[in-house]
Amino acid sequence: MHIVPPDPGYAGALFGLHLYTWAVITFLVAVLAAAVNLVLAREFQPLGAAP
Repeated sequence: MHIVPPDPGYAGALFGLHLYTWAVITFLVAVLAAAVNLVLAREFQPLGAAP
């Protein structure tokens, strides 16, 4: 890809982080949200629903 020392990467830095870093952060947050959803899914079932 375009990760070499003189290349600034795609677009400019946003809050000091480049697109590659934001992509990793977004992916990890999505994985964490899915994991929390799977752990808490049983607690949010409607009352009277079959287990």
